[in-house]
Amino acid sequence: MEALQNYVTIHTATKKYISYLTFKSVEDYLPAGQFLKVHKSFIIAAAKVDSIDGNEIRIGTHRIPISRSLKDDVTDKLVKGKFLKR
Repeated sequence: MEALQNYVTIHTATKKYISYLTFKSVEDYLPAGQFLKVHKSFIIAAAKVDSIDGNEIRIGTHRIPISRSLKDDVTDKLVKGKFLKR
């Protein structure tokens, strides 16, 4: 999911949906165990992460930035087995 001012863009494998919602309301609604805020404008489905490359997360062909303030937390949750299974 991506925040765009007063809208939220929801990217799926095949489509993109735009809805008039606040990013905060979407964040509060999603189950914390399955979704992770990685940037002030991006929330990802943790199970869909293909790789982490520096300050970016790759999901398919998409590259999502990881904010500096959230990088340690995101890396810990994804790499230390809470989300990614190796």
